[in-house]
Amino acid sequence: MYVPSRAIERAAGSPVQRGRGLLYTNLSSKSWTFNMQPLRIVVPVKRGEDVVYQHEGEQWMYVLSGRLSLKLGDEEFVLEAGDAAHFDAATPHRFFASGGATPGSYSQPAPSRTSC
Repeated sequence: MYVPSRAIERAAGSPVQRGRGLLYTNLSSKSWTFNMQPLRIVVPVKRGEDVVYQHEGEQWMYVLSGRLSLKLGDEEFVLEAGDAAHFDAATPHRFFASGGATPGSYSQPAPSRTSC
């Protein structure tokens, strides 16, 4: 049964975690119930460019602040606050801070769609 109060995620209840050179916060504790897995990510300037991701599903990113360089396959894009990217996560991708500022971004990886 759906309980509306469980749909709310309070900032105080979402600790900042560290992993793969990133600072991230889960924006939903319901990942076992839903397909989307929203995260708020902070990409430190000193993180570097060498971490490459490639996984099942799709990914959507939205830049909240700063500048983020996103490499998809062999192409590189610079995203600024307000820019978004939506792509097949099976494409090798990596992202890093550009322009000397630490960008904040919102990322929503989701598993691949399945047909019914």
